[in-house]
Amino acid sequence: MTALKLLDAPSAALWGANAVNGVINIITKHSADTLGGYAELGAGDYEQGFIGARYGTKLTDNASTRMYIKGNRRDSLEHNSKDLDSSLVDASSIVDKSNDWRHLQFGGRVDIQLENDTSLTLSSDYYTSKMNQASNIASMDEPQYRTFYSEELETEGFNLLSRYTKALSANSEYTLQTYYDFADRDEELYHLRTNTVDIDFQHQLIVGQDHNIVWGLGYRYISDNLTSMSILTSSEPGSTQTHLWSAFVSDEIALMDDALWLTLASRFEHNDYTGFEVQPNIRLMWQVDTKNSVWTSIARAIRTPSRVETNLIVNALNIPPSDVSPTIKVFVVGNDDYESEEIISYEMGYRFMPMNSLSFDTAIFFNDYDKLRSTSEGTTDFSTYPDYVSQYTYFENQYDGYNYGVELSSMWTVTDLLQLRINYSYIHNEFDDVLGQNTKAPEQMVSSIIDWQPLTTLGVNFVWRFIDSTESLTGEGTRYKTIDSYKGVDIALNWAVSPDIMLSAYGKNLFYPAHLEYEAESILLPYRVGYSYFVKASINF
Repeated sequence: MTALKLLDAPSAALWGANAVNGVINIITKHSADTLGGYAELGAGDYEQGFIGARYGTKLTDNASTRMYIKGNRRDSLEHNSKDLDSSLVDASSIVDKSNDWRHLQFGGRVDIQLENDTSLTLSSDYYTSKMNQASNIASMDEPQYRTFYSEELETEGFNLLSRYTKALSANSEYTLQTYYDFADRDEELYHLRTNTVDIDFQHQLIVGQDHNIVWGLGYRYISDNLTSMSILTSSEPGSTQTHLWSAFVSDEIALMDDALWLTLASRFEHNDYTGFEVQPNIRLMWQVDTKNSVWTSIARAIRTPSRVETNLIVNALNIPPSDVSPTIKVFVVGNDDYESEEIISYEMGYRFMPMNSLSFDTAIFFNDYDKLRSTSEGTTDFSTYPDYVSQYTYFENQYDGYNYGVELSSMWTVTDLLQLRINYSYIHNEFDDVLGQNTKAPEQMVSSIIDWQPLTTLGVNFVWRFIDSTESLTGEGTRYKTIDSYKGVDIALNWAVSPDIMLSAYGKNLFYPAHLEYEAESILLPYRVGYSYFVKASINF
């Protein structure tokens, strides 16, 4: 991996719809930079075993390749019946709650320098996984009117990528990338296969002394095939096709040489669900002096609907009968008129570097959300009375709200052998009090990181974190529950036995009890994360 770029803000102007809360951009190394071999082997309690190998070599003077294979087996997380609705505990006791899984993946890439100014990259990956899971769905089984079951689900897929890059001049370069992806997920509730074709063109050019322009065009085609249990049906055929057309432009303007930059960017898309969408961004960066810099940004981003929100019908809940009412089947119905969820984000940041080894970063933000997912009561069908009554609720966009907060971070390189980092974030949420989706984040989060090399052959990494309590929508979607705050400590020791051999030991989530971090808005059971450890040996050859 050459770099991992974390953009923790709306980035839709360049990355497109659904880049609402940020983007993780992983840039892998050119195969010529990873010649030779690497292998690792490890095992622990949760990480029960993993193995991986990579080998790179030159094919010709102008071409190189890299191949890899890796696999792992992970144990189940801890399920605690206290995290489940009390009315469901007895019914869930009959099923195996293991969620262990196994994964195998292999692939490779070839990099070819066609000419001095032209290069071609070809890559492909294949993966397959098997995972145990326990689920629960609405049913007519008394007394809870939910059925629990356990299963082993299977997933597999592969992808193909080609990237052609050509430099037109010292100030102009374009890239044409084509990508194909196949994914298959087979579980008891549904079986989904998707085929994705993506074509992306990007051109970067410097105009004059002040404009760094990047623009591009894109097209994406997705076909899928869905088969499912009777509680999950679709108002459209099992196989659908969607098309996404896009264009973007970004212009970084140097208003003052090496001091003030204004970036104007926007993305224009047309999708089959909501039609034409515009996602602009304006950003200003001021390098006050060598120690101080200030930036600010305003951005709009959207989350486009999925099949669930537009054309699926889900029997989400069955309410047991009472003295005055028969069983009520609650159906959540997709809405063809469902719109994209929107965010407009306002940010401002400041960096202070009193010396090269010490930095302080501050960012404040305000996010305004609109057209968030909600559900509303629709029609009631009495045709099956007295056996049961069907109540239909529909996805709508009546939910809105806002949040604001601050992020603080500091990094101090004490010596070449010791580095300290600390991070703090605060967020205040104000959303409509409706059961629509999980929108609430923990109010406060704190982390500290120490990287220390006491010996030339020994490295130590220490991480402590605190995550505040929050509220999460329960799996059946009928109420909010509190996720308690928790703390955790991670420790890693790395011993370089020789320049090519490394022995490592890792402990994760140490010194504190197992805790619940999140509960999915779905039929899955909640699980706690506890302490774990593993050891690893790696070798370069």
